[in-house]
Amino acid sequence: MATLCPVAVGSCPWHIPYLSLTSARYCLLSGCPCVQFKVVFDAVYTPRETKLLRDAAATGCLCVDGVAMFVGQAVEQFRLFTGAEEAPVQLMEDVVVGRVTSC
Repeated sequence: MATLCPVAVGSCPWHIPYLSLTSARYCLLSGCPCVQFKVVFDAVYTPRETKLLRDAAATGCLCVDGVAMFVGQAVEQFRLFTGAEEAPVQLMEDVVVGRVTSC
């Protein structure tokens, strides 16, 4: 399962309500059939730990937060712009975590 808007903070203009994930790792999205999820990705990085990710973690899902996508995009952009094979991944993550997620 992936979500690209901050459902946890309710600021998405097309807010997608979701029911709590159960112990069987099921999530019912509005208008969608019940689907079992093992990995939940939320592209939101502020807050880093959203309600969706907390609920998913509580049911045993593997959770990926928006910082992972943010840094992954930065790494690829670094490679494309500089031609370098190695990007300063840890530095990029530290900057994102230190500046963006603390807003």
